[in-house]
Order: sequence, then C-alpha cells, then structure tokens
Amino acid sequence: MTRITIAALALVAGATAGCRDMGLDGNIPLEEARARETSELVAATMRPRAAPAQRLVVDGRLWVPFGLPLTLDASDLRAVGSADGQTVHARRWDQAPYDALFIPLPPAGGVAALGGAGPQEWQELRPVHGRSGPVPGDSGP
Repeated sequence: MTRITIAALALVAGATAGCRDMGLDGNIPLEEARARETSELVAATMRPRAAPAQRLVVDGRLWVPFGLPLTLDASDLRAVGSADGQTVHARRWDQAPYDALFIPLPPAGGVAALGGAGPQEWQELRPVHGRSGPVPGDSGP
C-alpha cells in the first residue's frame, strides 16, 4: 500500500511540474502561437497542397482521402477509371473490388515529371464501409 501511495504522489507532483512555465524559448500563450508566422523550416518542409476531392464515387462506392500523401512510382499503379474529371488509379496487382485507390497530386513546383513516370506524390483513397442508403452520384437501379 505504501508503494502505491508514493507512486500516486510522484505522479501528481510530475503532472503539476509540467504545468509551470519553465522559461523555455518560444514558450508563448496559445492564442499568440496560433497567430504567429510559420518558421522557415516548417514552411520549407510542409509546403501547402491543394486539397484533393473530398469524395469520389467509383464503381458505386464512396471513396474518401486516407492518410498523408505517398510517394509511389507511377509504374506500380494502373488507371482503373475516372471520377469528377480525375483519373483514378489502383495498385497494379489489385483487382476489383479495390482495397485502395490513388489520385495524383500536383507537383510542388507546378511542373509534372516527363512522361508521368517515376516517383510522384499520390493521395490514397479508401472506401467508406457500412454506409446505408444510396451513394451520392450513383445511378444504380
């Protein structure tokens, strides 16, 4: 029982120590931190991207963006259809119903790779499971 009491007191002491202003550089109020300009390092490594389509309907299934952009070789993917004017790709080995779909992201500099081959950034899309009712954009029976 004594060990539990000592452990609990140590935990409380550690938690309250974390709430103090320790005098660290850049330790500013939250509202001020939210409004300040982005540092050069963050701006260089986390460039803004045009948001991909929020929802695509392919083969009567609703697909939404999943995770961060991936760098994939274009030769590992194949075109499987289009939605909202975008060509949609799947992994070369995947068969319908697909596990994941991919749409190409525009390059950071705005210049596409020659011939579309080689590594490129792609946004992965995953299907929405357990949806009831008609899928928007589906013209099924």
